[in-house]
Amino acid sequence: CIRDRAAAVSPRALLGTPGMKPAIFASMATLAAIDLMSAYLPVIGEKHGLSVVVVTALITVRTVATIVSRAFMGALTARFDPMLLLWLSSLAAGITVFAIPLWVWVPFLAVIMVVSGFGFGLTQPLTMTWVSMLATPGNRAAVMSIRLAGNRLSQVVMPIAASAVASVAGVGSIFFLSGGVLMLAAGL
Repeated sequence: CIRDRAAAVSPRALLGTPGMKPAIFASMATLAAIDLMSAYLPVIGEKHGLSVVVVTALITVRTVATIVSRAFMGALTARFDPMLLLWLSSLAAGITVFAIPLWVWVPFLAVIMVVSGFGFGLTQPLTMTWVSMLATPGNRAAVMSIRLAGNRLSQVVMPIAASAVASVAGVGSIFFLSGGVLMLAAGL
């Protein structure tokens, strides 16, 4: 315990660890995308004549896909490089979230929900693993706290940014913004 305290470094130094910022950013982008999708899919659905039952079913499909991805995560990480999985899941989620307002047709949206849900389900635990692997044992709790704080920050900043964009460009722009941020996370 004393050795762990001696090895502890400042949050700024932890954020300076190579790979730490992209890992936390990917986590932040994913959590914000999940929240924005849950909040604004009903809005875009109503705009295009989708019933509450259909929108609820779509969100349920996304949730089930997330659960399925986590059920197969062990097998996937054993077979594929976790960084490749993280990159692919962030990119796939970003592309599909970006595509939501392009064609509001239920079968298309159902496929989008499966792909984005699967990606969301992989991204969050993979970023948690990545962050903890980047830290020394004495700093793992600190980096997990920083990641959690980043996630909460994204839940405040992204909706504010989304509302500003939507007030000018319409509700579909929220999905463009969120999908773009996820693709940026994949790029980083």
